[in-house]
Formats: sequence, structure tokens, C-alpha cells
Amino acid sequence: MANYVDNKKFTKELGIWAKEARKCEAENKPKPKMPEYVGECIYAICHNLRYSKRFIRYTNNESMIYEMIGDAVENCIRYCKNFDGDKYNNAYGYINQIAGFAYIRYIKKEKNRYVKHLQYIKQSVSDTELRDALEADNPNDIKGYSTYIDHMQSLLDIMEVEMPTEFDAKPKKPKPGIVDKIENGERYGIEDTKDN
Repeated sequence: MANYVDNKKFTKELGIWAKEARKCEAENKPKPKMPEYVGECIYAICHNLRYSKRFIRYTNNESMIYEMIGDAVENCIRYCKNFDGDKYNNAYGYINQIAGFAYIRYIKKEKNRYVKHLQYIKQSVSDTELRDALEADNPNDIKGYSTYIDHMQSLLDIMEVEMPTEFDAKPKKPKPGIVDKIENGERYGIEDTKDN
């Protein structure tokens, strides 16, 4: 349990607010304003979760840290209305779990983005073509390119992602439109409109 949140007070405050929020939602009324103490506790939990042993090695980039915290706070605010203070007495654990899942989703999203970015860079131009082009303009650019690729590879190593050999951009299948459905006789549930 963390010493930056009083769990008993936080559980009581969150339980009262969540009950009112669910009641207002059922009556189609606007939700009541979240108490300032609850918001401060949610932010403190999300902010301090980055120091957890599960996430400490992912937080070497300042912009990544604040995006992870922001995603976690957003998810906690979205789902904290589901907390039932009558059944449970650990609001800290509830919010911590939501924030942890938000961190994991963000890390997976970043892994995919880095892999696709590095795949694109490596496969868009061959190394010899790039070297020839850069040597003509400025020989120092080759060092910058290599440093960038090495930096991306080190990030992938930290995230424990293996670099695939080929860029596998999956072509998106077009959704069947109304024309396709009419041609197949599926419009309005009609099986087959052709004469036998």
C-alpha cells in the first residue's frame, strides 16, 4: 500500500461519488463533479505507478512518461464510476489496476509503432543506396542515420521485440458495400432474385 494515498478516506470518497454518478447516469442526468480529493488521489496513483518495478525501465523518455500517465488518468476517470464502495474496501487497488492496464496498453502500442517505423526505414532504402546518396551531400549524415537506427534498435531491445525480416503491411480488405450486397442478392434478406 502506498503512503501517498489514505486508502480509507479515498475508498469512502470514491464510493460516494461513484454511487451518485451511477444514479445520475441511470436517470439521464449529468454526472456530479468529481471531488478534488479523488482526482488528486487518482493522479498520484497514476503518477507513482511509473516507479513500479513493472514499468520503471519503460520510462526513460519524458514524453512517453507523460503520455502513459495521461492515458492512465483518462482510463481511471472513465471507469471509476463502476467502483462499488459497499462491496469493496480497496479503491487504491481498483484504480492501480486500471492504471496498470492503461500502461500496458500504451507500451504495446508503442512497441508496434517502433517496429513498424524501423521496418519502414530499413526497407524503404537499401543501406548502399542511402550511403551513396548521403556521401554525395554530406558524409556526416551517414553517422546520424546509423545512430538513429542503433537508437531504434536499442529501444526495441529494451522492449524485448525482435525485428522481423520483412515489412508486413497487411492490405485492408474493403468492406462490402451496398452494391456488393445487391449483386449477391442479400439486399433486404432476398436470397436469390434470378428466375429458375
